[in-house]
Amino acid sequence: MKRMYFYASLIILSSGCAPKADFLVISKLIYKEDTKNMNSKLIKRADNARKSRLMAFQADSTKFLKGELNDTTYVIELFNSESASFYGNIWNKNHKMHYSYIQEKFKFDYSPSLSEYETKLILKWDTVTIRKREAAGQRLLDNNTSFKVTRCVKKNNTFRLERIRFDAMLDPEYDSLK
Repeated sequence: MKRMYFYASLIILSSGCAPKADFLVISKLIYKEDTKNMNSKLIKRADNARKSRLMAFQADSTKFLKGELNDTTYVIELFNSESASFYGNIWNKNHKMHYSYIQEKFKFDYSPSLSEYETKLILKWDTVTIRKREAAGQRLLDNNTSFKVTRCVKKNNTFRLERIRFDAMLDPEYDSLK
């Protein structure tokens, strides 16, 4: 009988000490940032973005999001206000994941929501050029899509989040602003 209590206590204690998936920590930090000083309409959007990240976590059969993320991880979320749809890209140097969440339906997509040009700017964290490209896009595009990019850097088991929000960028291949 004592052994049974010992094993039960050991199981309970060890399950409480299990490491939490880094992505869940990142997702919680993103949500906390998203909901600072927001009105109820934007909080609903943040709730749906968090829900789509959690669905990506639960559906991830590659285990990319389920363990430790020891590299800089990027979380790019796109929201289209016209269709109320979310698109996400999550990646680091070893893994990539693309997903969509449209009308309460989650699915993994095979193509990224960002162009190669946009991806390069984000990897370089070139916020000056991103802002220039955004200004060009606002002049030339009828835009209903907003981007939220989070760069998550892990150091000493803590995450530092750097963020930028922008509306659609215009690739210089398609306009004269270089």
